[in-house]
Amino acid sequence: QDLFPTQPCDPFAPLQDVAFYGDLRRAGARWYLWAGYCFFRFDAVSRKPLDFGLDWFAGLDTGGANWEVLYRDVDPNALPQRPITEFAALPGVDLRQAY
Repeated sequence: QDLFPTQPCDPFAPLQDVAFYGDLRRAGARWYLWAGYCFFRFDAVSRKPLDFGLDWFAGLDTGGANWEVLYRDVDPNALPQRPITEFAALPGVDLRQAY
């Protein structure tokens, strides 16, 4: 997964208002930030034992192991929405076929 900015952006700007944000993924009643697109304010997480692994038993992919440590007590609706739009990079080739 590659990310290409299509306009000027500051991915750290939202951290002025929240401790972390990113690509929010849901798995049943739980949620997590995908490890490939997440940002954290150092002062908010520096003393936490972060783990960007997965928790398959709970249905959480890469980054989901932070559920117990970081995410479980935070309302996901309070986080900024990710400004990511998927689109096919190759003409005539479906996005999922371009890997």
